[in-house]
Amino acid sequence: MALVGPGWAVLIDALTFLVSAGFLALLPRTITNGRPPPTRGLLASIGGGLAEVRRHTWLWVWIVHIALGNAVVVSPILVLGPYVADRQLGGAPAWSAIGIAYAVGGLAGGLLGTRWRPGRPMVAALLAFLLMAPLPALLAVPAGLWLLVPAGAAAGLQLVVYNVLQTTVVQQHVPEEFVARATSVTMLGSLVAAPLGMGLAGPAASAFGSGPVLVVCAAFTVLLTLATLSVPAVWRVRATFHAGRQENGRSHRRTLPGRSAREDSRTATRQDLRSGEDPDTVTHQVPPSRDGSRTIARQDPRSGGQEVPASETASPLYKEE
Repeated sequence: MALVGPGWAVLIDALTFLVSAGFLALLPRTITNGRPPPTRGLLASIGGGLAEVRRHTWLWVWIVHIALGNAVVVSPILVLGPYVADRQLGGAPAWSAIGIAYAVGGLAGGLLGTRWRPGRPMVAALLAFLLMAPLPALLAVPAGLWLLVPAGAAAGLQLVVYNVLQTTVVQQHVPEEFVARATSVTMLGSLVAAPLGMGLAGPAASAFGSGPVLVVCAAFTVLLTLATLSVPAVWRVRATFHAGRQENGRSHRRTLPGRSAREDSRTATRQDLRSGEDPDTVTHQVPPSRDGSRTIARQDPRSGGQEVPASETASPLYKEE
């Protein structure tokens, strides 16, 4: 924006959405299970989605965290950050440097998200959110760019890591038919809260000053995260490692009835050690299928964690953790 002006910057930003739409158009449109989803009315679908969200304490707690984080932390930074940069940091070039660092941090977070598999993903995401606190705290001073640029990078990194872990947990722990509805409720909370926070940030800064408002943003980041971490259901959300089979190009998720995926993994590893097999290859034995046969599926980290089924005879068993 500092080089070409705000008009061209907004136009370039709009074109990036067009590019994103092009990538979405390349996604396959076929239904993986070969059957169309059941037709339900709009109100029934909304009610079903809300009921599913209420059923998972960790999920609605997470939605509250996202909504309050956007309203009280992210939105005021987006409003007051450019104001502070213009008044005290030299204008648009300073805010551009922070924005570039934010984007670079986001790219780093994306790379980290492809490799990092925390055992408690919700706890990890909330701890990552704490990386948002330094940016508003340093803008409140305001500190020099040599501190604000790394803070911007940290904020960008936490955003992507948080989103990757959040969406992955929803995919793993919410029944497939409710994933889209649960995601819609999450987005609704986010989209309602963000403009509300932007609308209140300006009047709050006029009444109390931009510095105190930004300090509140930084403090609220920590307090909100600690409050969310105090919910026991948050700590019970664990990453799942499912044995499954490929059907129509799609991997079905499965855990053994009455046991967690972590217990299955430990048992399989002990069995591998006794049999002399590589302990890094996790083997799961599933109950007999209708014809009495069993399926052995392996997860080999050296093949990218892909599951290699020994047969295709057993039907998938779904289990909510």
